[in-house]
Amino acid sequence: MSTAIHAPKQLIQKHKEVFLISTLLFLIGVIVGIHPQYGKPIIEHAREIEIDPYAVATNFKSIFINNGLISLILCVGWFIFPFYPDCFPITVMVYNVGSAFGAVLAYANILQFFVSILTFGLIEAFGFIFGLSAGLLLPKYAIQKLLGKPANLSNYLLDSLTFMLYSLSSLVISAFLEAVLLHPALFSIAFIIGVICTFVYLRYFIMWEE
Repeated sequence: MSTAIHAPKQLIQKHKEVFLISTLLFLIGVIVGIHPQYGKPIIEHAREIEIDPYAVATNFKSIFINNGLISLILCVGWFIFPFYPDCFPITVMVYNVGSAFGAVLAYANILQFFVSILTFGLIEAFGFIFGLSAGLLLPKYAIQKLLGKPANLSNYLLDSLTFMLYSLSSLVISAFLEAVLLHPALFSIAFIIGVICTFVYLRYFIMWEE
């Protein structure tokens, strides 16, 4: 089997079950975040964080580094969770990523939620889903080998790295849009650009034709 870097749609379709599992775990996390036990502390903590809305570059850097590290944990957490149990990828996706989205849905201002989702939130969510998909390819490879099915480690590693590339690319875009959206004077233009970017992202980056 030849080694090739797949475009997002082709990579998702090639590993559709992995992508769907990652998406399902994210949605489970959203449901968890709606529960007051998990959602309210997330919102309360977010409100305690002091942010200068005019510091676009600083906010962009902070948001991307934070989200990028979470995505890396989703990818390589399988190797470090024996030493750091909090880094188990599935629990990170459910209780750290998905639950945060659920908390915003349930306890933040509904207008704020829709603005976030339509501008940068969906791109950010898929960035995390790509990250977990990258990490799930190694368990998939191991299962394939145990079942005696053909599986090329080099191809799986390349696909995992490609998923991670798309994850970090998505998180760069979402972090930039979120940072600009925080700036009061740039809100209107950021909203328009964010909606357009989200539409283009979903149409040409995520959705695939059978």
